[in-house]
Amino acid sequence: VNQDVFFTAHPSDDVRIVAVLDGHGKSFGKTAAEAAAEAIRAYLCAHCEMLMANPTEALKWAFQEAHNAVRTSMLSCDETLRDVGDFLLQFVDDDSAWDAADGGTTA
Repeated sequence: VNQDVFFTAHPSDDVRIVAVLDGHGKSFGKTAAEAAAEAIRAYLCAHCEMLMANPTEALKWAFQEAHNAVRTSMLSCDETLRDVGDFLLQFVDDDSAWDAADGGTTA
């Protein structure tokens, strides 16, 4: 199943943004890629001047926004997920145990 998401944006005459996000995880890969893409697009378009002046810093903050958006999106999709700080846990009925939720993306 293709879980990739892409976007293009042209927030100013001097800036064009092209991104491909590769979703990972059977349960939440597409959700993660979509949430991350929207967060990155929104952040970079809103901070276009920062992107031109300091691309490393702009991308760092955009990826932090994406991380937060993925976490929020996954939690809203599945009420069985539990936020335990650095990662999300999901109860696995087959094993009667908790396991790390599978979902993420690379940009």
